[in-house]
Order: sequence, then C-alpha cells, then structure tokens
Amino acid sequence: MRFPLLAATFALTLVACPSEPVPEPEPLGADPVCGDGIVNGQDACDDGNGFGGDGCSPACTVEALPGERPGNDTHLSAQLLPAAGSVVGGLPDGDRDCFGFKVEQGGWIAADVSGEDGCPAVQLSLHGPDGGMIASGTPRETGGCSAIDPIRDVGARFAPAGVWAVCAQGFLGAGVPTYTLTVERGDDTCALPGWPFTSDGDPDGDGVPSVCDADDDGDGLEDGDDNCPSVPNAGAPTPLFVNDGGYITSWLLAGPLPDLPSESACLPSLTQVLGDDANAEPALGDPAGDTDFFAYFTSGSRINFLNTMGGPTPREVYGAVWVRSPTARDVTLAIGADDGVRAWLNGLQVLEIASCQGANRDQFTAEVQLAQGWNRLLVEVRDQGGGWAMFVRFKDGDEPITDLEVSLDADGTWAPTQSDLDGDGQGDVCDETPTGG
Repeated sequence: MRFPLLAATFALTLVACPSEPVPEPEPLGADPVCGDGIVNGQDACDDGNGFGGDGCSPACTVEALPGERPGNDTHLSAQLLPAAGSVVGGLPDGDRDCFGFKVEQGGWIAADVSGEDGCPAVQLSLHGPDGGMIASGTPRETGGCSAIDPIRDVGARFAPAGVWAVCAQGFLGAGVPTYTLTVERGDDTCALPGWPFTSDGDPDGDGVPSVCDADDDGDGLEDGDDNCPSVPNAGAPTPLFVNDGGYITSWLLAGPLPDLPSESACLPSLTQVLGDDANAEPALGDPAGDTDFFAYFTSGSRINFLNTMGGPTPREVYGAVWVRSPTARDVTLAIGADDGVRAWLNGLQVLEIASCQGANRDQFTAEVQLAQGWNRLLVEVRDQGGGWAMFVRFKDGDEPITDLEVSLDADGTWAPTQSDLDGDGQGDVCDETPTGG
C-alpha cells in the first residue's frame, strides 16, 4: 500500500522547514486602492463612484465645499448657489450642471472653474432670466481655465435684474470627474467707470448704458413715466438722420399684407391698398388693408421684415419716409430687396422690380432728383417666401449721401408725442399695432 507512505512523506516535508513561517491569508480589500468603496490606507473617504460633488472627491478626500445636486441640468432647475459662490461637482458623460443666483439691475457676473490637477475640460455658459444664453466660457488667453469674464463678455455686465444661471458641461459631452465652480457677482457695474458697453445698450447715445440710465431714450421723461422708454416720444422735436452708410433706418411700415394678386410671382401687386399709392401720405396709426402703419427704428442698415412682422406668403409691406435735402440735386436711389419692389418719390414711380432674390446692398438703382427740403419716399416690397428684407439709401455716384434728415411725419422734423391710440399703455411710437389688433 503506497498511500500511507506518501502521506507520511508529505507530512515530513512540511515539518522540515520550521524557520519559514507560513503567511496568513490577506483579508479582502486590504490593499488600499482609492475608488474601491472601502476606506483604508490614506483614504479619508471612498464612495467608489469616481465623481466629485457628493462629499467625497475622486482622490478620496473629503470635499470642503458644498456639492451639486442631481436634477440641475437646465436653467429652470438650476441649483441655487451658496452665499460663498463656490460649489464642487462631477459630470458623467452627457451631464450638465446649472447653478442659479440673483443679480440686481445693472449688475455683473464672473465665473470660472478649477480642478484637482489643472483645468478640467469644462465649458461654461451664462443664461439670463429668460433662459437665453448670454455668454460662453472659454479658456483665458493666459492659459487659465474656462471662464465668464465681464470685461470680455458683453452680456456679463450691465445685466438686467433677475435670476441668472451658469451651467457647466464637459467638452463635447465628455465626462469630467470633478470640478470646482466659483461665481462672483456685483451690483455696481454702473458705478465702475470705463467698463465697455455696446451702442445698442445706449439708445440715446449719452454715454450711460440703458440699465444705468433713468431716461433711456433721452426724451426728458424718466423710464417709469415714459410709455415708450426706448424710443423718444416726448419733449422737443427729435431730428432723425440716415446712418453713416447713408441708409434710411427709420420708417413707417404697414404689413404684412397677404394674398394680394400679382401679375407675376414677385412683382408687387397693383392693388391700391392706400387708395392712391403714388400720392399717399400715411401717418402713424393710419390703416393699410387690415394693418396699421407703425414706427420702425433700427441701428443697422438692413430692414428685416421677417423679424418685425412675418406672416404667410405671398405677402407685402409698405414703407414710408420723408427725406430732407439741403439742396436740390440729382442722385441715385439704391435699393436692395427680397423680393420684388416698387418705389415712388414725390408721387412719381421711379423703380419697379419683378424678380425674386435675396436682399443685398445697392442691387437696383434709379436716377432721381431730390428737391430742396422734404421729399416723400414710398416703397412696396413683395415676398414669395424665405427671407424678406430691404436696404435703401441715396448715393452721389459711388458715395453714399449722409447729410439727409428723415422724418416719419409729413409736417417736417420728427416730433413724437406720448399718444396711445389703443390705450394699451404702450406709446404709439413703439407699438407695432398702434390702433390695437
């Protein structure tokens, strides 16, 4: 029998090395690894999930700052920031974290992110009280992390009052284990001289941005008492002029006028909507079909009817304006239109275009004469679909004429009033439906 002999030999072999102790088997998890869900070794905490914002960082250290909460992925569900303005979070793939805070009128906002090891790949976006994105955070030129900077980002300064939000998202939706977001805000942009602002933010050009100006339009009425605070409609007569490119940017418009019959697709209709189109002298609030003439002002050169009125196609719009020339002179009327256009100057038809195209500067021209003093210009623009816009100016050869005063009133220099024909509390000058509707 060999079995007992083998067993004995095996037993003797084990006893033969008493000087080498047999190691005890290691308990499960004895090797300290951050992220294994077991607090050991150098771990101060270990929740095993690999993302920050929950009190334990991916490096297994306890987070001193408040953490982000789930469900804060839109400006509507934004998590309110703590008073200190700093919070720590983590972004799994496709995640987005939004944090809300209150801004007083004329305030400013600054935000940036940092990480445990350099800059995390986080994009920031700043959202106003209506949810629209105002600015986006990009790395600083100095190599810093993504940031919202009120000096660089126009929308982050001279801010209107309300609840704003900063949202953080991984670049191209990629996950970010941890980030720290810090948001600063102040209520005193108006008291900080030298902060730049856009001309659109200063309607009356007095050097004071509208959010800091008690009288935005400079018409002598403070905004609280003005039924049209962004456009002058009170006080002394307010001369209007063409812009630096010679373009007419102030108009009386009436539209949209849908389904008017036309002899060809883009030729404006021959229907006399104004009774006698050539000799019409419309005033603010006058009827044109089922619409009324309203005042239109823009700081740009392009008159974009789509943004102003829209409506089903085919559709038409009338535009009227008076132009004062200091002398009688032969000039070129230059119009760009989408689509067809008809124009009258002082009762004489000077241009008719039946083609369909997008609006570009100086597409169509007519040689005309401006009388000394006030001249009445009326245009009719038809649209078959897509874009709908126009450019209008007078030129002397290749040079734009920039000394022309314009008015929306047949009686001379523009003298707006605080009239409110439909009693809706909005002054006729800035009401697209001055008689209601």
